[in-house]
Amino acid sequence: MKRFEAKYGTTLDVLESKGLPEDADYEMHEDYIEWHYWARVCEKTQDTLDVLMSISTWHELGR
Repeated sequence: MKRFEAKYGTTLDVLESKGLPEDADYEMHEDYIEWHYWARVCEKTQDTLDVLMSISTWHELGR
């Protein structure tokens, strides 16, 4: 995610709101698709970590 933000000087959210520039080349289109993929992976991973942390906290409180 940071690699794409550094490369394009923006965040995915901002790019989503503005859309791809008219002069976006093939590489930018490919990066855009990959960027979306990794954003979803990060979101799912964070969701999993949140569940695991809540289970861990619940387990610790039960001792």
